[in-house]
Amino acid sequence: MGTAISACITPRERQAYEVYALRTEVLVGAQSCRMTDRFNVFATKFTRELTTEGRELRAHYLKAYGKGGDKALDDFVTGIANASFVEGSGGGNLCAATIAIFDDVMALPEGQLAVYSSQHKSRALPAMDVCHTTKVAVAKKQ
Repeated sequence: MGTAISACITPRERQAYEVYALRTEVLVGAQSCRMTDRFNVFATKFTRELTTEGRELRAHYLKAYGKGGDKALDDFVTGIANASFVEGSGGGNLCAATIAIFDDVMALPEGQLAVYSSQHKSRALPAMDVCHTTKVAVAKKQ
């Protein structure tokens, strides 16, 4: 994977990427380490946030890629899953890392998944520039 996202993204889109990368990372770990029961508890606890972030990410891809947005999003998710698996199996202990993440996130109150995701910094997530838009004063027409 390793490719950067080409255009800058909004802070809101960045949050969606981070949450989705975390979700994918724990899903890969759960499937690889026979912890799907723990993933299901995680997914149930954070359903609202995961759904919101998933919709935000899909909207971003549809805006950026038009009709090809769903395929581009599928490609991105596949890339994150593959990178998470390779990262976890390449000398690191995928199962121990997954358990640690589950322990951390399950201690969070609902509504805090995005905060955790931004601090977690998934190594599978490509480089992204967040657009820093400065507010420009617009003269009102008289």
